[in-house]
Amino acid sequence: MPDSKNNSSKKQRVWLALVVVYLVLVLGIDTLATLRVEWLFPWSRLQWYLSTPFPSLRPTAWDTFDLFKFVFWFVIPFLVCLPKMDWRYLVANRWNRWDAALVGGLAVLGMLAMFIIPHIPALQAIYPSLGHLEPEQKWGYIQRAMTWNASWLLGWEFLHRYVLLRAVQKEETTGRWGLPGRGAGQWYWLVVPLSETIYHLQKPLAEMGGMLVFSIVLTLWCLSQKKWLVACLVHLIIEVELVVFMTLLQ
Repeated sequence: MPDSKNNSSKKQRVWLALVVVYLVLVLGIDTLATLRVEWLFPWSRLQWYLSTPFPSLRPTAWDTFDLFKFVFWFVIPFLVCLPKMDWRYLVANRWNRWDAALVGGLAVLGMLAMFIIPHIPALQAIYPSLGHLEPEQKWGYIQRAMTWNASWLLGWEFLHRYVLLRAVQKEETTGRWGLPGRGAGQWYWLVVPLSETIYHLQKPLAEMGGMLVFSIVLTLWCLSQKKWLVACLVHLIIEVELVVFMTLLQ
């Protein structure tokens, strides 16, 4: 029996190490490519889009579909996890009024937060007003933006609030309402918001801070309620609100 427990513990540590190394590599490479860093290698060459293997898609909205993110953030982790996938955690848990309240509340707060953008130059530079565009141009931008969101958002949430969260937080939470208790083993979930915040170091300070708060809330909800889809939906709503704000409200 002790040998069996030791083997299980060793497998968990090996899996955790593999998850962390993989996450650091794929997020690190994506960051280097996004920033067009030339150190050691022209990393921007790894910015693969769907139009790379299918050039006929370049005039369409599918030209913005980020193939690197989709494959390395979602497809590969999904296939690796597939044999032991916890479908109940991902999609099957029944929602209740508290889930609806969280989604609605964060959606309202997210929309209100958008109105900060015009007052912070660093954010305004990244998310400029597109209100001056013609309706056809706005619709084209919305299509491209949502196609890009589709390529990375699912993978981001799966990689962080499924793969990473389940790898680091092996101990069941013992606090009230399913939240972490006082023990040291109750707080490994903080690795998730740490990862998300570090990745956003390339963004303005206000956005990075918002990501930290956003990540803590959604990760705690996934941890206590065992409902990954709630966090995924909230994230999608925030991204849609950003597109709407840039094209129609700003």
